[in-house]
Amino acid sequence: LRRAVPDLDALLTTADDVEPQLTALLREARPALAAARPVLADLRPAITASGPADDLTDLLRALPRLAGVGRPALRATSRALDEGREVVRFARPYAPDLVGLLRDLGQSTAAYDANGHYARVQPVFNAFRPDATGALAPRSGSRLAGFETLQVRRCPGGASAPRADSSAPWRDTDGTLDCDPSTSPGTP
Repeated sequence: LRRAVPDLDALLTTADDVEPQLTALLREARPALAAARPVLADLRPAITASGPADDLTDLLRALPRLAGVGRPALRATSRALDEGREVVRFARPYAPDLVGLLRDLGQSTAAYDANGHYARVQPVFNAFRPDATGALAPRSGSRLAGFETLQVRRCPGGASAPRADSSAPWRDTDGTLDCDPSTSPGTP
């Protein structure tokens, strides 16, 4: 995920540029879409019908402000989606893990006793220190005995033992996802 952060930052920067234009487009489009509801009920006649003011093309010609706002907004949105394609492609396999994290996060504090709810946590203080380049590196010594460190390329589904059907750890459909399946724990 660390490799995706610069790409995600570029995507969010582009999305910031798009948001005001897209907001203006949607604000201008609201009355037009309400008026166009009967036209859109049967799209084929709305596009192909001939005559004045009875097809979708005439409706769009009657909305020059919407076209003026919509073209730049849609162009910028298209560019943002194109630039974000690699980020989404990388993050897509991790979606079940992220959803599971959000879904089960509350379970860590679900236990309770006479004093109320409590969380089972194990804080590890001073496990890392900045190295010469400023990056965090594990401290030497016995503090990290038993901990795995620098596992930054784990595959989706790689936090548990490999499955018999080879569905995890997952390397994408073409096997090219940039992850290391050897970082998965061994079979129990």
